[in-house]
Amino acid sequence: MRFEVLGPVRVLRDGKVLPLTSGRQQALVANLLISRGESVAADRLIDAVWGDELPANPANTLQHAVAQVRKLLEPDRRRSERPTILISEGGGYRLALHGHEYDVAELEESVDAGRTLLGDGRAAEAAARLELALDLWRGPAFSGFEHSGFAAGEVERLAELRILARELLLDAIAATRGHSAVIGDLESLVADNPYREGLWARLMRALYQEGRQAEAFRVYQRANRALSELGIEPSPELRSLQEQILLQDPSLAATVDAAKHNLPEPTASLVGRAEALDHLMALIAGERMTTVLGPGGSGKTRLATEAARRAAGSFPDGVWLVRLEYLRDPVLVPVTVGSAVAMPENKNKAVLSTLTDFLAAKELLLFVDNCEHLIADVADVIEAILHNCPRVTVLATSQIALNIEGEQRLALPPLQIPGESSSPLDDFETISAVQLFMERARAADPSFDTGAASVAAAATIVQALDGMPLAIELAAGQAAVLGAVETAQRVSDGFAVLEGSADDAPKLQRNLRNTVEWSFGLLDEEEQEFFCTLAVFSGSFDTAAAAAIADVPESEALGMIGRLLQRSLIA
Repeated sequence: MRFEVLGPVRVLRDGKVLPLTSGRQQALVANLLISRGESVAADRLIDAVWGDELPANPANTLQHAVAQVRKLLEPDRRRSERPTILISEGGGYRLALHGHEYDVAELEESVDAGRTLLGDGRAAEAAARLELALDLWRGPAFSGFEHSGFAAGEVERLAELRILARELLLDAIAATRGHSAVIGDLESLVADNPYREGLWARLMRALYQEGRQAEAFRVYQRANRALSELGIEPSPELRSLQEQILLQDPSLAATVDAAKHNLPEPTASLVGRAEALDHLMALIAGERMTTVLGPGGSGKTRLATEAARRAAGSFPDGVWLVRLEYLRDPVLVPVTVGSAVAMPENKNKAVLSTLTDFLAAKELLLFVDNCEHLIADVADVIEAILHNCPRVTVLATSQIALNIEGEQRLALPPLQIPGESSSPLDDFETISAVQLFMERARAADPSFDTGAASVAAAATIVQALDGMPLAIELAAGQAAVLGAVETAQRVSDGFAVLEGSADDAPKLQRNLRNTVEWSFGLLDEEEQEFFCTLAVFSGSFDTAAAAAIADVPESEALGMIGRLLQRSLIA
């Protein structure tokens, strides 16, 4: 079981959301979660859940509500068996959380770990843990109950913890990438939280360390005015920092332990991939060779980039991205890898030998992106590196496995779409594909309609697009212009409606047709013909049906299906 309150209150079993069918059930679960496994008296639960709208028989009504929640939590429990999760105890009830997951506990653990790592000087690792903490949030804590009396105290505590996590994350980013990387975020945070002197101090220090002394002093004046409006005088610590800035105190000199990498900065959040990201992080930590597999547009590069960025602090010699999407000459593979890791030139040796000699003593993560069109040559280079460089870890993305000894494979499925979970049909926004669509549409147009009709249309769109992230992002861009309802009406002709994306995206990802053509072009003529033949099927098919429609023996169809599966073109 997994219990979540960092957003709407929900309960998941084996990753599927349980249908808490009423706000009363959610309120009951919320109250028990706030108590963190301690028993809550029945009278207190009745008061919290029903308030002034007491039923005719409150005790019986509470027992009925408890029974209904128990059915959801333990559907296979016989009536003769004692409950093991929602337990009656001492005139009240409690949730036995031991052995189950609770997002608040994960938040607290990640924030504490991030603070400890930051104190130990391990800023990159601290940033990774703090990002995990912030990724847990799906909206305001106890959304829908945040103004209820029973939740107010816990909501306020968790909101403070969220801000603390953001503060610590900015400290970690400043320590690894310099204070210029956090000034914009700090400006936003002080605007939202003018009462937090720690944020004003961070912004003053960041500006000063970027050589912007006058701006740092003006920030102190802004802080003074903001605090005065709240009837608060600046603390001695904030006044002391102002004096240090005026005197150009040497102790304020910047110290940056920059993480070594050439990874691009993320331009958008990673949606719906928390479980895959955790799995990939574990593989990177424990294995020397991991390949993320999936069709074009499934989000392999975005997931792998996020994992590589979070792992940066674990590799003393850095994380280095090798982009192969534009490379056509297989001879240049070792040259391209060498360029990414800043290998010195040696005209007296073969490039691959120079590369392995250079990497032999280094402890780094090599991230090789888009391998499928040069698969055999990339595999040869990676195999040589793994054999000769014992402290190098390799992360690759590809539509086809590299088939290297020890290769761990993470197949990236489409995002979850409506109908694939037990979520109620009117709870579309908890489904990852819909979340991605709505977030990208709002990013393209902040005034994008987020009402029920748009959410329902988004559900139709992501179903039509099979949960493929690239297709969903392109559709969201169109919806920002056309609206979600009209986009849903047009999406059956997917290629026509999904033209264009960010100008700085790799060429093969600028529209959906290019992405599919890229994958199609990697097939031989016989495979292409068979793949086109399969287009007659609007849904699933079996081997016999494929053989019949292609007019080939079933054994031949099976072999062809296997090759298309290996290339991530069918699933």
